[in-house]
Amino acid sequence: MRLIAVLIAAAALCGCSRTSEYPVCAVKNVTLIDGSGRPPVAPATVVVRDGKVEAMGELSSVTIPPEATVFDGTGKYVFPLDPAMPLRVGGAADLLLLRVNPAVEPGYMKMAAGKMQDGRWIQYPQ
Repeated sequence: MRLIAVLIAAAALCGCSRTSEYPVCAVKNVTLIDGSGRPPVAPATVVVRDGKVEAMGELSSVTIPPEATVFDGTGKYVFPLDPAMPLRVGGAADLLLLRVNPAVEPGYMKMAAGKMQDGRWIQYPQ
């Protein structure tokens, strides 16, 4: 029984939980709508490190760190979790990964493929 408890604790510390924090992660091949009013960027990449947006922009201009856990967002949209708080480099990594374009779909919150708050997946990307 003690061995099972140790193994569960070790798995949690190694980031094996579906809701664990990833020190560095990237979502690539998405359409980025940052909430600022700027036009969407596609294909785009968003890099998150320690709960903050480290980089975001065109796929070809954003370098994905080699240590990053990478999620493929092909066909999906990245949008701020709170539309009143646009995504920005250096800002909190509070984002939605959506199956629909939030600019044209009023029920976009029901179509979340993933949710991140402070760099932590609260709904793991699908």
